[in-house]
Amino acid sequence: MTVPEPRELSVGQLAALDAKAFTTELRVRLRRDDYWAILLEPSIIERTRYTLVKIIASVDAQRLRAAQEGTTTEHWLRAINALQRWSQERLNAMPPAPEAPLVPSNRETRAWKGFSARLAEELERVEPEALERIQTPYGGLTLSQWLAARREKEGRDARS
Repeated sequence: MTVPEPRELSVGQLAALDAKAFTTELRVRLRRDDYWAILLEPSIIERTRYTLVKIIASVDAQRLRAAQEGTTTEHWLRAINALQRWSQERLNAMPPAPEAPLVPSNRETRAWKGFSARLAEELERVEPEALERIQTPYGGLTLSQWLAARREKEGRDARS
């Protein structure tokens, strides 16, 4: 499989691409310094960083899924490992991200709440006393109080 040539696009045109098209354009530019530089322009550098992180995570997930399903081939592994290596190298070479606080998305907030609940439930299983010692960062609730409130809310939501 040959990699297509990058298209001659302006920063504005790159910024206007949807996520899939931007990812495709980024991937064809990974090994081309002459086409890569435009992706580091201030107006799209954070989108470039975000896309690289997503590619790296996607490769990890694909590799795991393929290993579990037994569908890996040597050629596929070489290609996907190269994609991840080039993505990681480009990401590592980027200037540091700005220190501006990020507002989490609703999906990210829900994911963290779910993670926190699973972690609290595991802690409840292995060391229940800790639920009284640990306080949540908001509201001064103990972990035990937070977990009880979450379970009560889940019960109300299930009955609705």
